[in-house]
Amino acid sequence: MIEVLTKATENVAIQMHRELGPFEHLLWLVDQWTSRQFILVARIEGSSISVKNLQAALLQCQRRHPVLRATIHVNDDGSPEFISSSAPIGLTVVRRVNDTRWLLEVETQLAFP
Repeated sequence: MIEVLTKATENVAIQMHRELGPFEHLLWLVDQWTSRQFILVARIEGSSISVKNLQAALLQCQRRHPVLRATIHVNDDGSPEFISSSAPIGLTVVRRVNDTRWLLEVETQLAFP
């Protein structure tokens, strides 16, 4: 069985450090003008899963995929570049109350800059 991480930086073999490609740079410029956000919604059916296990699974994804551990930093030359980050991806768990409760949470999250 694969060992689950407890921190986003634990046992990280591949680090991200590179300049943005042309299309990435364009998206970054657009985001400077008008912020773009996304939300991932998952519905889990079947037996219950703990929040702790969900967080551990998300950290495991970050460990395996360098882009999920990256942030954009403007270097001394003024060029944006990807650099490694140890910040974990935020996880919000919304317990099911009815079929549309998650829509209210999405609206709330999208209202934040």
